[in-house]
Amino acid sequence: MEIIVSCKNDKEKNGRLTLLKKISYYNELYDWKALLQFYAAWIRRVESGQNKWSDDTADIETPLLASAVRSRQNRVSNKSASIVKAPSVWFCSDFQKKEMFFSGAHDKVIKGSLDVVNCLEYGFPLSCEGSCSGLSVEKNHAGARSHPDDMRKYLKKECTYGSIIGPFFSNPFETDMVISPLNSVPKKDTLDRRVILDLSFGVDGEDSVNSHICKDLYLGNPIKVFYPSVDSLVELIRRKGSGSLCFKRDLKRSYRQIPICPGDYFGWIFMGKSYLF
Repeated sequence: MEIIVSCKNDKEKNGRLTLLKKISYYNELYDWKALLQFYAAWIRRVESGQNKWSDDTADIETPLLASAVRSRQNRVSNKSASIVKAPSVWFCSDFQKKEMFFSGAHDKVIKGSLDVVNCLEYGFPLSCEGSCSGLSVEKNHAGARSHPDDMRKYLKKECTYGSIIGPFFSNPFETDMVISPLNSVPKKDTLDRRVILDLSFGVDGEDSVNSHICKDLYLGNPIKVFYPSVDSLVELIRRKGSGSLCFKRDLKRSYRQIPICPGDYFGWIFMGKSYLF
């Protein structure tokens, strides 16, 4: 606290608070030794002028923390017996506020309401029901295998954005991982191809990651997702009145811009060039 109070300016103060907040959250996900190395490395980079307090720490998080993910068993091993037997609850914002214990199990009792801001910062849980272990499909679809140049371009681009990490020669986690196949389809009016991680393709054509995700519930809360209809657009124009302007925005990289909860990285694995990503 003395360091926070003695900060030279608000940027440094906010930067240190954000870093400590992240360390507190990551404490349940990664080994403490690796977290200390990550903390020290970032402080050195800022103090040496390589980075600013406002910069994103993602470029050193991946190499320092990717191989230090704690197993789900170890995440609760240090808790007292009373805590372990407590209802299993998992939700990023409430955990961050110290309002619930970490369990690592998304398929038991979920409490709290969806906080988009916290999930955008710390990652969205998959909200899987039951175990997905043993669902790995290492062979990619024909649309990926028959276009190796496009796949290499995709991997390079997404690694540059920090959306994927790798390549890994073996499982970087201490937990079982789920490998889903890649596919690609042609994009309209361009030579580029759209790359898809097929989370609906599973073992024996049935069991998959998506088959463990309820379409009507997310983190225990009812949810209904649908595209706006013409009627809803008409109602919007009617409410806003004459002279209103309307625009549509297309997110080119779509869901790849949405962060995933680090505790669920194991469920988003795919193969590329015989390596794991």
